[in-house]
Parts: sequence; structure tokens; C-alpha cells
Amino acid sequence: MDAIGMVETNSYVAAVQAAEAMVRAANVEIVGVERSGAHVTVIARGNPAAARSAVSAGGRAAERLGGLVASEVICAPAASTEKLLPTGGA
Repeated sequence: MDAIGMVETNSYVAAVQAAEAMVRAANVEIVGVERSGAHVTVIARGNPAAARSAVSAGGRAAERLGGLVASEVICAPAASTEKLLPTGGA
């Protein structure tokens, strides 16, 4: 069972720090980076426990820079939700 973890930041630097913390904290793969206006969201995939750990670490890293906007983990996302992701559910 796969999960997706997302950390949304208010700057590119915070997003890079979040991504680095995510992959160092857990066995996840960064599958996308989405930019929307001033926000940058890092999207990772892994098992549910790894995704939770990665999002926690990434959120803390972004928060240290004053850049955390939101974070979330979705365990076993629905097929229609997968279509929203940059990988298109691949």
C-alpha cells in the first residue's frame, strides 16, 4: 500500500529544505514539485509510515525557515485523487 505525502511552503528555498529533510528522514521518493503562485509543494511517495515520517521532517524543516504553509499524508489515495498528482497516478 502506497501513500503520498505533501509539504506546501511559501518559498522555493523552504521547499528544497523540506525535500532534503523528507528523503533523509524516511524511505520515500520525491515524485513532484508543484508551483502555484507563491507556494511550492513537494510531493513524496512511500509506505504510509515512511510518508508520515517524511512529512513530519519536511514540515519541521520548512517551519524553521518560516515557510511552512500546510502538510498532509494521504494513505492509499483513490484513483481519482491520483490523477491530480504530477505523476498522473503512475
